[in-house]
Amino acid sequence: MNGIGVAVTAQEPPIEIDVRVEQNNTLIEAFGTELSAHVADCWNRAKFSKTELTERLLKCERQRRGVYDPQKAIEIAQTGGSDIFMRITDIKCRAAYSWITDVMSGNGKLPFELSPAKEPELPPEISASIVDLVRQEMI
Repeated sequence: MNGIGVAVTAQEPPIEIDVRVEQNNTLIEAFGTELSAHVADCWNRAKFSKTELTERLLKCERQRRGVYDPQKAIEIAQTGGSDIFMRITDIKCRAAYSWITDVMSGNGKLPFELSPAKEPELPPEISASIVDLVRQEMI
């Protein structure tokens, strides 16, 4: 130490800096709010956009199983009608499956061939290194 000292005094930051910090904080809060609103909006649209498709798939699955839609079952029960479901959809699905299987398989043959691959040959230097490793383990 050579005796030279430095005195550090605390100073108040200029008012301009405080105003800028407050503006930045306000912008960050607004951006965060807008971002969260955008994410929530995207999530809601994604969630409800598949509602129509889900209802259609459930209707198809009920037809395949031979079950009326809940609303239709209530209407039939109120009128005293028969709750027998003809299951025509299931018959059509099984027929389509059979047709596709027949077309794809032909005369009991698969529409593609499989043949075994040739057994790969090792390069001589790799074969020699394997033989050397086995000899070393035997010693």
